[in-house]
Amino acid sequence: MRIAAFISLFLLFAGELSATNLSVENTLQNHVKYLTSNELQGRLTGSAGEQLATQYIATLFKDLKLEPAGDNGTYFQEFNFTAGVLLGKNNLLSVTNQQGITKNLIVNQDWRPLTFSDNTVFANSELVFAGYGITAPAIGKLPAYNSYKNLNVKNKWVVVLRYAPEKITAERRRQLSLYSSLRYKAFTAQQNGAKGIIFLSNELIPLSFDGALASSGIIALSVKESVFPVVNGIKISGQTEINKITKHGRNVLAILKINPYLASMIVIGAHVDHLGHGELSGSLARNDEIGMMHPGADDNASGVASLLQTAAMLSELKANGKLQGNKNILLAAWSGEELGNLGSAQFVKRFMKITLNNSLRPAIDAAINLDMIGHFDKKLVVQGIGSSSDWVKLFKKVNANYQLPFITQNDPYLPTDSTAFYLQGVPALNFFTGAHEGYHSPRDTADTLNYKGIKNISEFLMGLIFALEESPNLMSYQEVKKTHAVPEREFKIYLGTIPDYTSADIVGVKLAGVAKDSPAAQAGIKRNDVIIELAGNSIHDIYDYTFVLNGLPVAEPVKLVVLRGQARVALTIVPRYRG
Repeated sequence: MRIAAFISLFLLFAGELSATNLSVENTLQNHVKYLTSNELQGRLTGSAGEQLATQYIATLFKDLKLEPAGDNGTYFQEFNFTAGVLLGKNNLLSVTNQQGITKNLIVNQDWRPLTFSDNTVFANSELVFAGYGITAPAIGKLPAYNSYKNLNVKNKWVVVLRYAPEKITAERRRQLSLYSSLRYKAFTAQQNGAKGIIFLSNELIPLSFDGALASSGIIALSVKESVFPVVNGIKISGQTEINKITKHGRNVLAILKINPYLASMIVIGAHVDHLGHGELSGSLARNDEIGMMHPGADDNASGVASLLQTAAMLSELKANGKLQGNKNILLAAWSGEELGNLGSAQFVKRFMKITLNNSLRPAIDAAINLDMIGHFDKKLVVQGIGSSSDWVKLFKKVNANYQLPFITQNDPYLPTDSTAFYLQGVPALNFFTGAHEGYHSPRDTADTLNYKGIKNISEFLMGLIFALEESPNLMSYQEVKKTHAVPEREFKIYLGTIPDYTSADIVGVKLAGVAKDSPAAQAGIKRNDVIIELAGNSIHDIYDYTFVLNGLPVAEPVKLVVLRGQARVALTIVPRYRG
């Protein structure tokens, strides 16, 4: 059946359903109201609210007679993630002074390990005071700053003050602030050969989870200033133990089989998770909103509502014998998006491993993601259209029947779930209606959404699905030059590497991909390489990598070492400015 006939039939059928049931707009609104209700408490990944939200979706999939596509014949695909850290039982610290007198310190009163500290035992460790522990290159007329000048800290511990010097000019303060974070100071100490670092301050640094799944490669402690009236001649012994809190998130997966013998499929997805009560760092709550529930109506109950409406329409068409095509359809509600696209990345990894033994292209024709489509006032933003040379022609063909106003953006490197598919060779789109004042705050509520707009977008999506179903062939895949980088976006230096955040427990930085025509691509860096050295610096994790990246010289070759399988491969890369 040709696409025009498909769409005409769909519009007629949609009209019949609207006349006999709740209006589509009311149905969409009911989905959003439940997903944003107090009962679900902001749908934080791994929470009871996420469990309720995913159960709601699974129940609706089952009612629609969609087949489960999750683990062990269920609708759920579970994944583990690190949700925080706790102090273990074996945290000990003693200080021996110049006279040989030893004092045992009290954890959480006199000291505590930092979140990113290594877990280890140490004894009779010598201390060296290193001021503020900052090394910063010269910027313009501002000279370089080096707390380690004339210091030998190899195999010793450095003791540093927190923050940056106070009695300096604003220009100098801005310069040093780039290099004064806890992580950067720990990195600097490690690169100077220190075994450990102690941060002195009036109050102990909180044991807050900073998103790093790996330790920093150095022992890092927060100690009250009163503990060390002097540093010279002092030795310390002890043990650190930081335990990760592991939680479980889950995707909801269902498949609508057009034909059980078809090899390829289309993936339609939307993320169900949100920020809970703003526990995650992305919260934009105002001071008077801190701790309040973040409903996530637009982000992303709107996308889930459209996903459910699309599932309902497809199911009804199939039940009435009015759905044909050349690809099966996977309907997915992802979790862990707000933590770094964890759910979609886990799905793609498992799908690639199970079905194709890590070949370059999974049997997925296309992936279409719905993320924040609740504010359709003027135009639909279609992101990632550069992922296939076929998209533009397809859109024009479909929109001839809808006349939906939209704008397109080529870049497929997006901070949402479509990127996981694109990095594995799948043409991938994201539908989006723009940022707004309520984004990532308690103000993103159900009453602020445009449900007629969500309905129109859902109908356009149906037309696009029909167009994809019409072709027996897979869409072409197109590499796109990266115009920005998620992990490098705060830095002026550009390499074009795309870290794999789902592999953060390894030593080094594993790459999920490399942008076309980037310095990384030109250097011969490949997907799945693990960067372990850059510009003479050992790379333990993503923090080390970004710290080194920020100080690289532009247009000058630097050495880089990757692990490719079990082999160490030395490469040369030429950084450039982002632009």
